[in-house]
Amino acid sequence: MIQLSIRITRNPLLWLLACVATYLFFMIGFVEQPGRRLAPLWITDTLSILSTLIELRGRFSLGRNIGFVPAQREVVTRGAYRFMRHPIYTGLFIWILAYWLGG
Repeated sequence: MIQLSIRITRNPLLWLLACVATYLFFMIGFVEQPGRRLAPLWITDTLSILSTLIELRGRFSLGRNIGFVPAQREVVTRGAYRFMRHPIYTGLFIWILAYWLGG
């Protein structure tokens, strides 16, 4: 049985904070200067692919129990969440590592 969120915040400040926190990293990428590559391309590409697979597995494991804004949701313990508590964050951190190593 799929359970949807019980309560969702109506506070516009929390909605704005959620949007900024979600997309700020992408906005910073448009203004930064390219640097020196710290790792070979095959390493950064492999890390990027791995991070994408981890994030997708985490998102699909959540099913309909996902959202950007704070809400009361159930704790997921199936799929990728069986192996780690925050697979989406883990995938994101691996992608950031690949991004930094790529210069």
